[in-house]
Amino acid sequence: MAKTRDLYWDTLKLVLIFCVVYGHVVQPYRDGSQFNMTVFNFIYSFHMPLFVFISGRFSHFSDRDRYKKSILRVLETLLVFHLIRCFMQLLQGNGIHLSMFTTPSFALWYLAALVYWRILVLLMPEKLKKQPISMIAISICISLIAPFIPGIWGKHFVIERSMTFLPFFVLGYYSVGVDIKEKVKRINPMIAAGYLAVLFVCLYVALQYFAINTATIVHYSFSYWTDNLTDSIGRIGIRSLYIPFVIVTSAMVMRIVSVLPLVAGVISMFVYIYHMFFVDFLKYAVHYGYLPSNELFLFTYTVISFVALLFMSRIKIMVILLNPISYLCSKKLKM
Repeated sequence: MAKTRDLYWDTLKLVLIFCVVYGHVVQPYRDGSQFNMTVFNFIYSFHMPLFVFISGRFSHFSDRDRYKKSILRVLETLLVFHLIRCFMQLLQGNGIHLSMFTTPSFALWYLAALVYWRILVLLMPEKLKKQPISMIAISICISLIAPFIPGIWGKHFVIERSMTFLPFFVLGYYSVGVDIKEKVKRINPMIAAGYLAVLFVCLYVALQYFAINTATIVHYSFSYWTDNLTDSIGRIGIRSLYIPFVIVTSAMVMRIVSVLPLVAGVISMFVYIYHMFFVDFLKYAVHYGYLPSNELFLFTYTVISFVALLFMSRIKIMVILLNPISYLCSKKLKM
């Protein structure tokens, strides 16, 4: 009997992928709007860590060969779209430089990191896999030392980001034996909604006094190397607090999602990959004055783009483009 698909996780991924699109839409215009900056900070407080957690939860395997093929498929998608985006940069007049080839652009960093994490699962000795507490502790230590990597070297091959998000992947991996939905249901939904509302308001108010950028702390370079020892120690403290903060915030988001009507699963990878081009188009249109960049329009554009991507995911040729080599190989085998 075929295993019934758990629509809760599909629903959660749907919410998170919408947050990914919205976050990238407002990102170029956050500095000119307190509301956009608040939305950006709020979304980046949970969306990718929670997405990585889900990736870890579904990274177990019973068929080793099939698991290897899944890794190759992710790598294939990464290489195909990385080359496409390199070509687009050349068309825009950008010169050729080393980081163009060694650093996956825009949202493609996640695919590179996913390949690293899944290879880690594949190669890890069974003896180590059976020590969840030790592995979680090690992953947290790796995450905390990531900003010690000097400057641009951490950006090459997204080494620093992969290390930064490792604890969330490991937590997801070891959560497979835990009924997460049941645990989350113990949270009062009013408390969860209140927590998220208060967090949003606090982020909004705090921007009047501090230059807050949650994405910098975990997504981008947050080097510990500063000219001031006190500042360096403070940054280590911020990173240490960020991990439990993300876990709590993610749990609250999961509680809210659990009380929403469930929806059918979507091809989240399709939306993740192709939304980059919608964001590129928006940047171009705003830059040349064809479209506005106010808060209402950016949200509307996000909704329209998201719905369009859901419909586009039904177009076979666009799905094939995610893994063209795999598709051609499978066609040859059938001949």
